[in-house]
Amino acid sequence: MKRILKIVTFTAAIVPLYWAGMALASPPASVVGYWSLLSGQTQEDLEITRQDSYPAGACEKIIGTIRGIAPIHGIYCPDTGRIQMVHENVATNYTVRVFTGNLAEEVYGQPLRMAGTFTVLYQTFGTFGEYGFSASQ
Repeated sequence: MKRILKIVTFTAAIVPLYWAGMALASPPASVVGYWSLLSGQTQEDLEITRQDSYPAGACEKIIGTIRGIAPIHGIYCPDTGRIQMVHENVATNYTVRVFTGNLAEEVYGQPLRMAGTFTVLYQTFGTFGEYGFSASQ
């Protein structure tokens, strides 16, 4: 009986710690910085230069560039890790690609990662359609 009581007491003490650790795992608060973007089979530089802060629980506006010249803008939701970016042609301001994905939970000592799909809307950037992307910081 004492052994069972010890096991139950130990379990009751450990389970809340386990759940607390899981609650700490979350997407990063910020996506600002340089990212190595693999869109389809093309390696590109993505720089997110600004992320507007809003009240907790709200998605935040992001802006930046791809390849150092083409503007991107979109949203990042720190609570869920959801990201969406619109890539515009630098000369025409037409939307040429739309990226939709999620950021992985932040892991100490590891690069930040995101992945999802992008849609080509302008033929200069490939065959029309939807493709996979990934990025790491």
